[in-house]
Amino acid sequence: MKKTLLMLLLTFSVCTTFAQEKIKSGGLTRNMIVYAPKNLGTKRPLLISMHGSNQDARYQQEHANYEAVADTAKFVVVYPDGENRGWDIGGMKDVNFILDIIEEMSRRYQIDKNRVYLSGFSMGGMMTYHAMTKIADKIAAFAPVSGYPMGGPNAKSSRPIPIIHVHGTSDDVCVYNPVQSHIDAWVKRNKCSTKAEVTKPLSGPSNTSATLIRYRNGLEGVEVAHLKLPGKGHWHSNDPVVAMTNVEIWNFCKRYSLVTGPDLQSLTPENNSFDMIQSEHSKFTLVFDKEVNCDKVKATLTKGVTTIALELSEQGASKSINFTIPESAKLDDGDYSLKVTGIQDKDGNQSSDVTANYTYGIEEVGETLKVDTIFSQDWYSQKELIGEGIPLGWVRVNSRSDGTTDEKKSGEANTGGARMKYFETGGDFNAGFYFSSRDYDVADFYYGSISGNSLILRKGKYLVSFRSSYWNTGAQNDKNTFSLSIINRADNNVLFSEPSISSSGCLGEKSDIAVSGSEYHEIVCNISTPAKCLLQFSISSGWNGIILSEPTITTCPSNADYYKGGFLRTLSTAKNIHDKMQNLSGYAASKTKLETAIAKYETLSSISPSEYTAATNALKTAMQPLLAVGIENIYAEPEAIHTATYDLMGRKVNGTLKKGIYIRNGKKIMVR
Repeated sequence: MKKTLLMLLLTFSVCTTFAQEKIKSGGLTRNMIVYAPKNLGTKRPLLISMHGSNQDARYQQEHANYEAVADTAKFVVVYPDGENRGWDIGGMKDVNFILDIIEEMSRRYQIDKNRVYLSGFSMGGMMTYHAMTKIADKIAAFAPVSGYPMGGPNAKSSRPIPIIHVHGTSDDVCVYNPVQSHIDAWVKRNKCSTKAEVTKPLSGPSNTSATLIRYRNGLEGVEVAHLKLPGKGHWHSNDPVVAMTNVEIWNFCKRYSLVTGPDLQSLTPENNSFDMIQSEHSKFTLVFDKEVNCDKVKATLTKGVTTIALELSEQGASKSINFTIPESAKLDDGDYSLKVTGIQDKDGNQSSDVTANYTYGIEEVGETLKVDTIFSQDWYSQKELIGEGIPLGWVRVNSRSDGTTDEKKSGEANTGGARMKYFETGGDFNAGFYFSSRDYDVADFYYGSISGNSLILRKGKYLVSFRSSYWNTGAQNDKNTFSLSIINRADNNVLFSEPSISSSGCLGEKSDIAVSGSEYHEIVCNISTPAKCLLQFSISSGWNGIILSEPTITTCPSNADYYKGGFLRTLSTAKNIHDKMQNLSGYAASKTKLETAIAKYETLSSISPSEYTAATNALKTAMQPLLAVGIENIYAEPEAIHTATYDLMGRKVNGTLKKGIYIRNGKKIMVR
């Protein structure tokens, strides 16, 4: 099992890259790479990893490879770019940059600001030490790698701080000899035991030459540790026969938080639950990792201007606490916000407030999502006007780190580089944008800056949907990713970002075919501030490209419509496929899997988004092998629509049908 995990980590490090993003800091536009695992949840940690001198965020991401750990441990990773490939290790410019990153990740992902960890390689390690003396109250643990202050130790901080220093003994850039003096200075400052405990790092084999030297029992429970790597030079040691730097740093840092109060382990009902009934769902249960002082904790349930104080069942101290809605309170149907405050242990150590959202009242869902369209374009209809150019209202900018750019604007035809492509009818889409940075570092493709083509979003929740497909085998095999951002035009602040989007299918650099096997994306975004916005896609990875098709922005459906409705529509599709596949020879195993999934989930009734999501994914997995098998030989329908017809995503189709697979009268049809 251990060997398998290490192989997965190595595989991940070879093939994963992410697009650059922009962030405002100190009046400047700075760059960073952000990675957030799927199903991250809220109140998860953040780890910031800084590159060395004359390096950049891309280099750091490739060598530090925290994503391999973050996917399982569920934390956000940010690789910032230093100005001119270096760091301000004497002033406050980059200290403030770190603080701005923390605030941005808090806004985007609701990270736990008490569990932010800072690491850096070489000059990034020096910057880590500098930050120890400036923002110890903002960082829970520090992890410098192959770097230390060249002027000697400076162990001054506003609080005792946990530190793990990683260094190779054969480092010929930041030589190894001074390392111990820096460790000793921080051991003294933190009042740790001066008697070292020498162990083997758990990420290496039992006979590894590496050692983990620990100085324990410091003030407030902190520890200073040193991962010593004999024979290693000036690099990260993601080496399974010695030690994995990313694993060791995470295992050290994850033990620490700026607050030592109770940590929430579970909340029932889960956040965003719906179809709730007061008589059945009047109790909220929170379970913590340590006892909570029940004399201090309070909870409220709020809808609009109405706030209801909840009643606590427990007294004294308890790990599990239960709040109930008073019998005198009568809840109307609608959306409510739960807020739990005053969470602390018996010694007064506090934790962050807990917030969650719930919907009371049973909502009926239909055959399509109930949404209003905010933005949508038919790119195929622009073919005669723009050719292989830039769609109306859009701008494409390819740029390099040295400041050189290639910009093409709305309507420009025959632009070369990233541009429109057109495909045979009858596929997943007829027109798509070839999205590649080519011989540049980054390509940005955005809508909303051209006069007459504004994108105005009010405060609220939106659904951004589009399709994508890998353009070439290099993009597919390297698992090329791209990002989506919504940016406030007034100040360039990022209002929402999805940093790592993967595609599916591969067009093999051919446009004279019908597109099939593309990925359908639905991304929910919360806009907290009304603004004129830019909808921006970004990509790197050189000539490896993605084909994007016609992004659409709609109002976001309710949780019931999105989760329960999505499940019911998927279940209907699965049943139709199952019924029509009975006479198809072969594929017995796939049919059995689909039958089993349908039988397991067809009676599902729940208030929990996670249960519907799991059921929907299971049904999609079970029916995937049968989606395209033999349908063309079984069904054929005229193009004219005589009754309500829906695509496989449950959206009603108006007008003349194109070639493809549809649902009509509860049956699956193919127009060819």
